[in-house]
Amino acid sequence: MVRCDDELASLVEDLWTVSEERAMAEAAWKEHRDRVIVDIANSGDKGAKDIREAVAKERVSREGTPGDELYRAYLIMEAAEESTKRQLGAVQSRLSGLQSIRRGIGAVT
Repeated sequence: MVRCDDELASLVEDLWTVSEERAMAEAAWKEHRDRVIVDIANSGDKGAKDIREAVAKERVSREGTPGDELYRAYLIMEAAEESTKRQLGAVQSRLSGLQSIRRGIGAVT
């Protein structure tokens, strides 16, 4: 149980770090995307806002563009965050099981 507790503490720290990195990656991606949306609007495109946003998303997500790299980094960090959450849940379940076994053993003796 001590090992599970140590693992939980480590995973909580990992989750904090990866969540912060994901948030920064998301912010960078959205900042870049929003700059492109503003550029499109400032260029005289009088189309509807949702159409300008769709055009901007297509432009910034083209392979080989800075936006593509930012979006990819954001998705990778999002996946890392989700993976860490799953690991944390698995260790919590394992610890809960060990605690139940311990309670069961204590009741028998």
